[in-house]
Amino acid sequence: MSESSDRHSYQAIFQLCTESNQDRVGISLLKDPILWDTDLVVNETQNYKAHRAILSVHSGYFKTLFEKENLNTRTEIHIEVNDLSSFDIAFKFLYTGRIPNSLQHKQLKLLFGIANTYKIQTLVEIIQKSLSSPNIDANKCLLVLSMENELQRSYSGMCSSAITIAAENFRYMCHQDGFLNLNYNTIQDIICHSNFRVPNKKMPSMALHRWLEANKETIPDLSKSIMTLNQYRHPRNSTSLFSSIVCYFADGSTRYTNMTINAINSFLRSTPEVMVGLLVKNDDTRDKVMSAIAESYHYRIVSKYISKKAHFKDWNPTQYKLDILMFLDHGFEEIYWMDSDTIVYEDLRPYLEAFRCSSQLFYFVLDHVMYDSLFVTRWKRQHQDTFIPQACFMGFKSSCMRAFFALWKSAWKLWIEPKPFTMYQDPNPEFEGSGFCIEQYALGNAISDFIEQEGFSRQNTYGYQQLILPIERKLIWIKTNERMQSFYPSSKLQSMLKTSTSVFTSSYPGIVPCLKQVAPVAPHILIGFWIAYSISIIKIIRSVMNGIQKNLSSLICLANEDLTD
Repeated sequence: MSESSDRHSYQAIFQLCTESNQDRVGISLLKDPILWDTDLVVNETQNYKAHRAILSVHSGYFKTLFEKENLNTRTEIHIEVNDLSSFDIAFKFLYTGRIPNSLQHKQLKLLFGIANTYKIQTLVEIIQKSLSSPNIDANKCLLVLSMENELQRSYSGMCSSAITIAAENFRYMCHQDGFLNLNYNTIQDIICHSNFRVPNKKMPSMALHRWLEANKETIPDLSKSIMTLNQYRHPRNSTSLFSSIVCYFADGSTRYTNMTINAINSFLRSTPEVMVGLLVKNDDTRDKVMSAIAESYHYRIVSKYISKKAHFKDWNPTQYKLDILMFLDHGFEEIYWMDSDTIVYEDLRPYLEAFRCSSQLFYFVLDHVMYDSLFVTRWKRQHQDTFIPQACFMGFKSSCMRAFFALWKSAWKLWIEPKPFTMYQDPNPEFEGSGFCIEQYALGNAISDFIEQEGFSRQNTYGYQQLILPIERKLIWIKTNERMQSFYPSSKLQSMLKTSTSVFTSSYPGIVPCLKQVAPVAPHILIGFWIAYSISIIKIIRSVMNGIQKNLSSLICLANEDLTD
């Protein structure tokens, strides 16, 4: 193509782009880049066929570049950007004048950086207007406080509101990465604010410690800063505020990550105030989970990476339950674990509050195996009589976690090394999923070891009652008749349950029987089990429904193994 025809095409497109039909022309050229004359190579991985005229009209950077080089500018232009997705949005904006409505504030900040770098003034103004919206909430306040340069004249008016919101919601804000990026004066304004509210003194102290650690290289006089921040006025400690976190693990696989998303969404929607801890392997998994959760809940979620080194070699991801210890440094008084296949359908706060106000250290669901006399007999041949919990939902007081988790990890290791059931024999060999229950068997050992280590008595139920607040549960409800025998294998533990348990013995030997809590006070959670466990439960249900007389009621609640189906 000759230089004169180049100039004619350039001027024709330039004129079209400066007229009112810009959007229509731009969208058309974006979809079908005819007459393109420049190839943008971004980060050596992404190519964009572009038109110099369109780039020049909307980007001061490209206008200067093309005017400087005139029309002899090289066809291929290489550029480097920090965020490819933001550049893609900016590039499409040059053609359409639009950005997605669904962009979150963090994405807007990244996009703002691209717009500034490439001098896309219209996009800069749109983002400033979006960020300076008067509707500042707990999700936006930390971002607003970190964007003084971006917001410019709008910042001073928004800063006061953002600081007030951060002070009122400090128990959420202090756990986020954005808190660590705030400057010294902003931190001081927040903690000295009259609306500063926290559930305990430990939480702000630990938050300040993390902030100081993150900023020690940029603060000239660290000792003076520590002294100043430690002299902040005593906060309004409110016993009505929760200082609890419920933790989940997203392993990155499509199946179980989707289950984790469903589980977290159910918890956030049903149970206000309480924080969610998200354990992930990498940023991609974290971003996938967060993108599937409404932004209005993001301030209640704190994410951490699992241990770089596995706790146990060649063992399944259940081992990363041990990583909830990472949340100890945030000042939470109670830390809970929930499996990915657990759905919460009613507010859990009354139950979490009951544990919070109790003197017990552990909040456990008694496992089905404790109702199986054959299992208990085998267990007692190798171990102390103990309380074996379910591991799908459990709670711990933070004060005991380091000591207890060390015992749990040691016991777990004994069960699986050099291979499972070498040190200890399988207490439930007829159940094909018994190997998946090793974490629970190890929990039972850890409870016994903790009782001994802390000097509690094992001679009666007192030691267990001091340690464990049992979660009574109703998994399957079946009306029973007098011919069905009721029993409980351990006299020590029986007194811990406030209701009797009716057992219908299945025709499948060794498989966990169906249970009925006569007067259950369990948290309203629908608990799903691991795959092998679910198969066994389904077999039992089929057997029960086929064998029970017509006057028996149907099942109320069935464990759901895969919520994504």
